[in-house]
Amino acid sequence: MIRMEIALILVLAFIAYIYFGAERKHTLLHRTFSVLLVALIVNLIFDAATVYTVNHLDTVPALLNAILHRLFIGSMVFVVYLFYQYIAILVEEETGKARSLDLAARVFLVVAEIGVFVLGIEYIQTPNGNYSAENYCVVSYASVVFYLLLCAGLLLSNWKQIHPQKRFAIGIAMAIEFIVCVLQGFNPTWLISGMGMTLMTLEEEMDMIMAYLERICYRYPKLEVTYDVGDELLEYPVPNFILQPIVENSLLYGLKNRGYEGNIHISAHRTDQGMEICVKDNGTGFADGKKEQMEEMLLHYDRVTKLEGNSIGVINVQKRIKLLCGKKYGLWYTENAEGGLTAHLLLGDCS
Repeated sequence: MIRMEIALILVLAFIAYIYFGAERKHTLLHRTFSVLLVALIVNLIFDAATVYTVNHLDTVPALLNAILHRLFIGSMVFVVYLFYQYIAILVEEETGKARSLDLAARVFLVVAEIGVFVLGIEYIQTPNGNYSAENYCVVSYASVVFYLLLCAGLLLSNWKQIHPQKRFAIGIAMAIEFIVCVLQGFNPTWLISGMGMTLMTLEEEMDMIMAYLERICYRYPKLEVTYDVGDELLEYPVPNFILQPIVENSLLYGLKNRGYEGNIHISAHRTDQGMEICVKDNGTGFADGKKEQMEEMLLHYDRVTKLEGNSIGVINVQKRIKLLCGKKYGLWYTENAEGGLTAHLLLGDCS
């Protein structure tokens, strides 16, 4: 299971790399999301460390084991608090109402963090792996319940004033966090507590890529972007930030040499296996020898050790799809008859 934790750390590190490298307004909402990303990465690092220490009880000092476990749960409580803060700020920006539940949220955070470091801890050994238990662990589940209730209260009390798309996005985020928490509670050795933030809906992914391309088109007015994504697909869960690296490649390696004059078409449709997203451009296509290199890299994505240029984003997208949807899904490229390339992203049920 430690491989899963490392994979999630890499996923979030990549998301942070993309997010912090992008142009954005330094609003309270964005600052909160920035802190949330960093806190999630720190939490997953502690998670990976405790996976090792709890399964080596005979060799790891008991004090070190306890400290790492308490830091893991304490950082998890802080992550859930930041999750509430992000939702609260989002609702405040949408409705104009001041955040009235912040005091209760902060008081609970202080009490919960104290509880994490003073309540009892013990270790359960099973054939499927060891895990920590006792009262200190209950704090994490109580925190999820408390902060999700606060988020639900904000959502329901401002239901009519929040845009339907944002209502849906908030609801999906809350549902994912709740489901992950329940599954983790009933299966302590699954270690999936960090997976909640690695998924979003296609609608959220499209919102972000449309905002990104709107700025690009403003800078390069000869660039045209079109979309063909049915409303019925917008609720489909997808690994987040999978489109931006692909679109950036279309721009930098397909249309840049043409002065960003051309078009990008993003479409999505259902297949027998799930959903396929296509990013099509009419750029310069593959350079000599690049097609074979790309196909080899995507086929043996798990063996690639040295990355450069556009390979970094492409391989990260491939790895995340394979990790979250299954090995039969993934990314590949085809050449268009009229010129340019089409990136195909086949997704299964990533939820």
